[in-house]
Amino acid sequence: MNARMPEAGLAAPVHTLYGRAVRARSGTARLGGFDADAARACEGVAAVIVRGSFVGVVAQSPQQVERAIVALRPRWESPAEAPAAPTRTASIASHGNAADVLAANPARVDAVYRWPLASLRADAFGSAVAEYGHGVLRVWVCCDQPAGLRLELSALLGIDAGAVVIVGDTTSHATGGDDDGDNSAAHDPFCARQAAADAALMAHAVGGP
Repeated sequence: MNARMPEAGLAAPVHTLYGRAVRARSGTARLGGFDADAARACEGVAAVIVRGSFVGVVAQSPQQVERAIVALRPRWESPAEAPAAPTRTASIASHGNAADVLAANPARVDAVYRWPLASLRADAFGSAVAEYGHGVLRVWVCCDQPAGLRLELSALLGIDAGAVVIVGDTTSHATGGDDDGDNSAAHDPFCARQAAADAALMAHAVGGP
């Protein structure tokens, strides 16, 4: 369900934990090591979530999250060489013979497409609140493509898309902006989607908001 929220901002559960994803400065770096026990021993820490190179820390307050991240001491490693090409491919749909059509057409266009790993704006931000319980994930986020985000979160967590509820406002932004109420200068849809994924992973791990 896509529900329009009041323009005052995001509505979220009253009592929530706070989480932060820990990332390397380089997008190609991989997690080489960390001290999860030291982070979990910090006051207020509810969970340390590790999934591949994703590391998230959840605690009762933002200050406790920051202290736990210091104790976590993540170590990042840059790959020595470019990752190998995929060894397995899958055909989703096929219509006609592309090779024959390309051979018969003298006009060719070569293009390279890249998906950004971060916003190009220095002032960009995104935030989200997620709650997982009884097999249902609810995410409060300012998102301009809630249907697509629902499918992405479903695939990320391995749950049915019908169990993902996106609650957001597609026309206004949650926080930030200038004194005139124009928040578009800072809020970034890409950052919001990334924040929603981070929040969903952490909420799914702790089983709550």
